[in-house]
Amino acid sequence: MVSLTKLFIQLSEKSIKDSDNEEDIYKKRIIFILTIFILSSSFVWGIIFVLINFIHVAIICFSYFLFTSFSLIHFFKSKDDSFLKYSQLFLVLFLPFVIMWTLGGFASGSFMLLWAFYSPIVAPTIDSKTRINVWFYLFILLVIVSVMIDSHVNQFFNHLPNSTIELLYFLNIISVFSGIYIIIQKNAEERNHILQINKEKSQRNEAIMIKAFNQLRQKENKLTELNIELHSMNQRLLNQKSELESTLIELREAQAHLILSEKMASVGTLTAGVAHELNNPLNFIQGGLEALVGFFDQTFEKEMSQLQPFFQAIQVGVDRAATIVTALNQFSRSQDRMDESVDIKLTIENCLTILSPKLRNNVTLIKSYPEEEVFILGNSGKIHQVFLNLITNAIQAIHEKGNIEISIEKNLENVIVKIKDTGIGIPPEHLPKLGTPFFTTKEVGEGTGLGLSISFKIIEDHKGKISINSEPNKGTEFKIMIPTENL
Repeated sequence: MVSLTKLFIQLSEKSIKDSDNEEDIYKKRIIFILTIFILSSSFVWGIIFVLINFIHVAIICFSYFLFTSFSLIHFFKSKDDSFLKYSQLFLVLFLPFVIMWTLGGFASGSFMLLWAFYSPIVAPTIDSKTRINVWFYLFILLVIVSVMIDSHVNQFFNHLPNSTIELLYFLNIISVFSGIYIIIQKNAEERNHILQINKEKSQRNEAIMIKAFNQLRQKENKLTELNIELHSMNQRLLNQKSELESTLIELREAQAHLILSEKMASVGTLTAGVAHELNNPLNFIQGGLEALVGFFDQTFEKEMSQLQPFFQAIQVGVDRAATIVTALNQFSRSQDRMDESVDIKLTIENCLTILSPKLRNNVTLIKSYPEEEVFILGNSGKIHQVFLNLITNAIQAIHEKGNIEISIEKNLENVIVKIKDTGIGIPPEHLPKLGTPFFTTKEVGEGTGLGLSISFKIIEDHKGKISINSEPNKGTEFKIMIPTENL
């Protein structure tokens, strides 16, 4: 029995492909053993039916034998078990019913139904799980059909003697259950073999995984150490970079402030010189105008009423020029003292005088000053510079028509100056950046990004603060608050 099993295994090996796994090999062996067993049984049963003179039944058995033999040859050549598997499941299920019908139905041929049990019993082992129930349902269907046609087949076919039926029942029971026993035993052996192989593979894989895990853990530890070291180096580099960037920004800001201070000092010196040079001709003009008025008043008394408007126009021009010279003198002051008494109303008026050429017809100026005097303690020249910057920004923000409102408020602690325009406004994302050196929303050539930065610094030096409120396309309001506690 053992040598026969080995022979079957050796023969089944010829149908195995390189790509077959253990499950595929196991199924092919079961199919091969089932086919060989039923193939040999069909040949024996064909001889038995010839001996008892049932030639038509013998023809069915020998036909199965020939068909299955060719199927086996195809199986070994193609190494594909699909055709052999489904043909055997179908024939083993269907042919026993056909033989039973040709033997006269249940009464004479029911012993052959034992062979049909192979199909639903073996199907779960060799067929896919989605189709294993099909063979059971087909078996039940064939039983129902056999019951329905049993009375008809009884009339057309000869019946076997009872003694022969009993003998054939005995032979069928022995052969069928011997085959089932062999298949179950082989199935158990193959399953145990597969389990053993899988166990060995699992053990090998586990050993490989443990070894790989240990290696990975060692590498991970090394990588962690390297990562910590790299992180530390990176942090040091980031700190150095941050320090260098801060230093660079401070240097650039200091350089810009220095350049601007030098420019402002140059402009202040130039302005002071121009103002001084203009002041002398203005004094000559004023003196000459007064002499002319006195001369004409005595000599041409009658014509004086006609000449008076011309003298008044000259006087207005002289007063206007004198006001500009005074404003320039205030703006050009270069002292660093912080203890000067600064007249806020006069400072703003001086800035408006200097900026009067820029106050076009499309800009309406609205002023709201308190009646009393408003003074702070600080640096007059720097305060002039702050208001000059803020009013200039307000003028530049108005592209078509708009208003600029300048209001001054005073309480016990602070002087509050508000400069509000109805210009293009400032986007919300730019508001936090205002006051940052070199940041500007103006086009190239219109601003350096230092005006507000310097203004913030000047007000901060005066212990005050600047707040900004702006909406795009509605306008901007600068609120300058300077303490009066030192007065």
